[in-house]
Amino acid sequence: MAIGSIAVTISKPAVAAAIIACLFVAKAGIALSATPIGYFDGIDGNGAAFGWALDPIAPDRSIEVTLHIDTPRGSSEPAARADTEVARPDVNAAHHVSGSHGFVIMVPVFLRDGKSHQLYVSAAGIDGKAIELQGSPKPFELSRPPGLPSQGDASVSLNGITVATAARFGGAITSLRWNGKEFVNAQDHGREIQTAWQGNNAGECFNPTEAGSAEDGIGLYTTSKLLSTTVTTASITTISIPAFWLKPGKTGPFCGFNPRRRSSWEGGRAVNRTPGSSSMIKSK
Repeated sequence: MAIGSIAVTISKPAVAAAIIACLFVAKAGIALSATPIGYFDGIDGNGAAFGWALDPIAPDRSIEVTLHIDTPRGSSEPAARADTEVARPDVNAAHHVSGSHGFVIMVPVFLRDGKSHQLYVSAAGIDGKAIELQGSPKPFELSRPPGLPSQGDASVSLNGITVATAARFGGAITSLRWNGKEFVNAQDHGREIQTAWQGNNAGECFNPTEAGSAEDGIGLYTTSKLLSTTVTTASITTISIPAFWLKPGKTGPFCGFNPRRRSSWEGGRAVNRTPGSSSMIKSK
């Protein structure tokens, strides 16, 4: 048919082929637009919630998982979030996909109050569509671990922006929320808004890090030492001694090049001789 001066030819065989292709996709269960799938497996004795989730539209990509306490997604702000970055060969085999689709998220310290709670877990796909995972919610009751510091747990809100720090991460910024959206991934001790630097061209083999070390992982404790926290209505000021990212003798894939020896520093091992640095950080 003709539209103005533009001629458009419609091929009936092509249309038929497209319809057949759509029917094939639907029959095969391949969704062009779908919500995530997954399962909330459980919570272990250390308070780690674990399971898996994937987006059928992009099954090779990681997606966001959020924890909600006592009320489902949409009724409350998430208490914690993480990406699906844990390998789950069983999930990949069952769904014929690649990538990492498992998650492990620690229940936040403030919820380890010895009271009974319900933990809801949701996952959001790459297009923003979200769903509560099967197996959710699950009950839990956790007590605060002995010796866990609380100095450094603070938050301030100003002009619609809320910033929070946590003792678990040496006073580093673990949350920055604006307009209902979280901008910080605090899944382990290397992702917060924090101060870190590398010396002697050694890369992570000499890498003081405010929030803690690589081995601190998703745990509740940090190798960094938080010395003080001062909170006003408009600011949070912390003073800390950062840990080295790698413990003494540990190897790392991102150690810098030693030009004198024409090889990686210490053969790719940490240059530091102590877990903690001698530096001091003041963050405001």
